[in-house]
Amino acid sequence: KVWEETYGTFLGTALTDTYTTDEFLKTFNRHDALLYESVRQDSGNPLEYIKKILHHYIDVLRIDALSKTILFSDSLNLEMVEKIVAACAGMIKCAFGIGTYFSNDIEGADPLKIVIKQIAVWLQDGRRVGTCKLSDDPGKSSGEDNVVYHAQFEIGLA
Repeated sequence: KVWEETYGTFLGTALTDTYTTDEFLKTFNRHDALLYESVRQDSGNPLEYIKKILHHYIDVLRIDALSKTILFSDSLNLEMVEKIVAACAGMIKCAFGIGTYFSNDIEGADPLKIVIKQIAVWLQDGRRVGTCKLSDDPGKSSGEDNVVYHAQFEIGLA
């Protein structure tokens, strides 16, 4: 709601796996879905994600999925991009973030996987509050252990 108040109706892309896509979709209502142009798949199985998002748009929210886009950005390679394009064809638009495998074409060199994640914020009163991300890939969750555990507990994952 704060994001909408700040940026109006130009909301762009929603990152669904901040607290897992399943948790995100519990509160991603028709109003929100109509405002956001796309959702971003950043972890988990992209082909399963397509099914999940299509079900939510079409069956739950009754939105024309062809008016929406899924932005894929997780460990893409040409083979996976081809599978994603085929799975989305005629159902929903797809777009791709260029990442590790597309930007590192040096033969024999292992691509670096550098990701910067916020782990805390400092409030105006000087208090430090931990933050986390609960990825759709459990091994990719980030944040201090106690903060991750607390968030997982709150949504029934711990």
